[in-house]
Formats: sequence, structure tokens, C-alpha cells
Amino acid sequence: MVGITNALNKNFCLALRQYICVVSVSALVRVDGLTRAQHVACVSDATRIDLSRLAGLTEQRISRVDNSLHFPFSQMPEPEALARLRLLSPNLSRPFLLHVGGNQWYKNRLGALRIFFRLRKLVSDPAFKLVMVGKPWTAEMRRFVYENNMSEVTLELTAATDEDLQALYSTASMMLFPSLQEGFGWPIIEAQACGCPVATSKRSPMVEVAGDAGIFIDPEDPESAAFIVQQALANGAGRREASLANAARFRSGMVASYLALYNRLCTEKKPGWAGEPNKSMARPSICATSGRQ
Repeated sequence: MVGITNALNKNFCLALRQYICVVSVSALVRVDGLTRAQHVACVSDATRIDLSRLAGLTEQRISRVDNSLHFPFSQMPEPEALARLRLLSPNLSRPFLLHVGGNQWYKNRLGALRIFFRLRKLVSDPAFKLVMVGKPWTAEMRRFVYENNMSEVTLELTAATDEDLQALYSTASMMLFPSLQEGFGWPIIEAQACGCPVATSKRSPMVEVAGDAGIFIDPEDPESAAFIVQQALANGAGRREASLANAARFRSGMVASYLALYNRLCTEKKPGWAGEPNKSMARPSICATSGRQ
């Protein structure tokens, strides 16, 4: 059995036809290898659909197994969280919008800045900030911040620990996650597990992961996205409770689900699998996948 978290690089895959880019494990998995697998487990329906299209696997050979949180994210007590914010940066104060992610093209970090630029015109608090956690800003991002006079209201953090993230999630007004594509979207459930409302793209798998608690935007329309975020900020009653309730789906169960699937495959007969007629799979292998991108 092979575990796949992401099949994002569609143009590359279609061009070469013999590879799938599995971003979360930074490796290239050959499609002909996947087609020989008895079964493939995916972490979202979006990845399952991509894999079915790119590798030509039937639905019967693909299962969805939800991720579980890899760190016990939860609401951090406010005094502890605020103390951590002061240690992270003297310029970090509430209220702030949070973004977590790397510089991969699909993370749309420049898009997050564009949304925040328009959001600043709609909010009444001139001190409202955008805090971006992840890799150092690209030259294009720095240029956008400078040209739009946003240096005083934007902050980049490049060395945040899980505990720091927990403090940020627990104190942010909202997390903005306007990704263009994802295999899963770890920051969504991390934020929600800390009671932080999430505004994310109205695309799969973000809608799968954020659930009914999500605030959904068009990641490529900064003006409409800013308006939706502003409305959500102004009418936030119940959003933290809804976020906590949705994140509970991902508290546990992943290991048990993989074991159940593994055991089922060990006992099933699969005639004609991998070119060997009427063979059962005695010792299926698992490819572990992990990591926030």
C-alpha cells in the first residue's frame, strides 16, 4: 500500500506522463509504480481525484484516510500566549491576521498580501496587522510591501516553533489561507484546533478540511476576498466554537484507519493484481508521508 498526500504539480505530470510529484515527501513517484500497488491511500478527496486521473487507478483501489494532528494544538491560555508573542517580536501585537505557509507557488503568499492590502481599507483599526509565518519573503513580496507602504503593518516570522504557532493561532483574529491548490492544508486544522477562525479558498481540499466552520473566498480575487474577511471579522460570533468542533474530526483516528485498511488488504484476494493472477497480498508495504509545507 502506498500513501499519497499530494499530486499537485499537474502540468509537470501531464507533460512527462511518467511521474507524479508528491510534494509532501519531496520525491517523485513513478506512475507505473503506483499502478502496480494493490491500494493507494490519500489524505483528501482532491488528491484521490487527481491520482485517479493521473495514474488511471480505479476508485476501488484508492481510499481516503484523514490526517490527524501531529502536535497537540489547542487553545493556549492568553497570558502564556501573549508572553510568547512578546518573545517572537516586539512589533507583534493584537489584533492581527495570520498566514502560515512556505513560498511554493500554490501557497499564494503574494495573494495574501494583496488581500490584506484591500482589507486595510475596510477595517477601522489602523494598527491591524498581517503576520506571515514561514520562509523569508520573496523579492516580489518585499517590493509589494514597500510600494504599498505596508512595512509597519506586516511582519514576517521565519523561525516559529509549534508552541509559537499555537500561541499565534490562539491570539490571531483569523487565519488567512488563500492557497491555489493543496494536498491537505495542515494550517487549517492547526488553527481551528486553537479556536482560530479560518478564511480559505473555496476549492477542494480546503473546503473538505475547513468544513462548516470555514470562511470561503476566491483566492484570485483580492477585492471580494477582503470584503468576505471583513464581514467575517465584524460578525464573528460562534466562529471559534465552530472551528474547535470541526478540528475535533482530526484529533485522532489516522493510525487506526491505516491499520484497518492494512489489515483488510492483507486478507483480501486480488486476482490479477500486478500481473500475477489470483495472488493475495501477504505483506503490503506502506510509504509514510508527513509534513507542513
